[in-house]
Amino acid sequence: MHPYINQMIKTGGKNKVQHQMKKKDLIEQLKAKAQNADRKSPIDQNIRNQDSLEGKQEDNRGLKKHIKNLENKMSGQEQKLQAFRAKSSKVEIENKALRSNLYEVSTELNNEKKASLDRQSQLDKLTQKCKDLEETNAAQSVQMEKLKQELSRVQSLANSNGPYKLRDSLHRLQKENQALLRELQIEREFRMDQDQLSLLKHTIRTQAANLQQLKNSNSGMISEASIQELFDALRTRLVLAKPSHRAMLLDLYNRLKRIKSRFHEAPGFGQPSSSKEMYGYIIKTGKDLHFYNLENGVYKVCPGEGVYEPDLPVKVKMIHEHEVSIVKQYSYHFVPSTSISVRVRQKIQLTENTIVPIHSTGIRVLVIGSRNRSKYTKLLKECGFYVDWYDGYEESPEALKSKRNNVQVVIICTGHSPHFVYDLFEPDDPRVEKVYRENANSIYHRIRYNGIRQGLL
Repeated sequence: MHPYINQMIKTGGKNKVQHQMKKKDLIEQLKAKAQNADRKSPIDQNIRNQDSLEGKQEDNRGLKKHIKNLENKMSGQEQKLQAFRAKSSKVEIENKALRSNLYEVSTELNNEKKASLDRQSQLDKLTQKCKDLEETNAAQSVQMEKLKQELSRVQSLANSNGPYKLRDSLHRLQKENQALLRELQIEREFRMDQDQLSLLKHTIRTQAANLQQLKNSNSGMISEASIQELFDALRTRLVLAKPSHRAMLLDLYNRLKRIKSRFHEAPGFGQPSSSKEMYGYIIKTGKDLHFYNLENGVYKVCPGEGVYEPDLPVKVKMIHEHEVSIVKQYSYHFVPSTSISVRVRQKIQLTENTIVPIHSTGIRVLVIGSRNRSKYTKLLKECGFYVDWYDGYEESPEALKSKRNNVQVVIICTGHSPHFVYDLFEPDDPRVEKVYRENANSIYHRIRYNGIRQGLL
């Protein structure tokens, strides 16, 4: 606030205090006169009271005038005070504007200082880069001088007896390169031999297990002649109209075929051609044979010179678009009979692309994927498999570790399975089948193929 305004406020306060003091003095004087008048006679007292009353009235009139004058002065002082307050408010507004301008100027100065510091740091960095470039240029110039000296030395050698020395050095470098290439080739062959050795060890273990299984099965098996006699006797006595009797007969027939098979491979009678080879199995539909590959394809088998058994894996070659010729048929791993049922299944009208489901019992299958769960499990259960499912995006790896030990075939749908699934299985695990573009039929055929390869079917 302006100092002149403060002074006016102080003087106004002093005048009020003086006026109040004068009022107090007059009141005390009147009280003293009244006490003195009580001591004298009543007549004198009345006269004096009248005189004093008149005097007091005159004094009151004078005091009223004085009070009016003081009030007029106070009103003038208040008007001046209001004027000074208005001026002080204007001055305060101007001071605020000046302070804001001062703050803006100070902020601009600080920003300019920071910008100057940034420019100085950038300038220092540029100078340092220039120094580094000068040092690198100096080093490169030194290296260029060395290269020039080396080139001049090589030219001098070339002008004198240099070609012979260069030829010797080149021949020596070629020998060293050949030695390095030989070492690399040996290392590559060693790694390939290690891989083949691991595969051979696995095949040896599987063959030993199969051999032990065959020994155990042959120990409790009756002779071939007795089985043949039993088969003929049951064939004459069974009523083939019943599904259960047909299933029992088919089971005995497959068991007889297992006993009669003595070789791992039986050569086919089809003519080889230059077309692609495929692997799968054949199914007999009426008098014709149809070939099913692993990619959900169905082909008609051309009649040949040999006699082929259904439900056995084969190797074929393409002859036409929908016809194949059998090159080789494998005479082991026969398909077991269908489960005994009390109802007769409806016959299926076969077409070129019809897939006849072959029912297989006793195989425990684990399917790893995240799509079409109900569809795949329903079809596989209808075909006689014990199906378990694992979704890698919703279940933990510990669940897969507990499930993988209780199954015989593992199907991995690679299109919708996480990568950690592959780390939980051995690379040469014979149970694992990876399906890239899966559907229900391709999964079904891949399970059957793996079961035939492991000897489960």
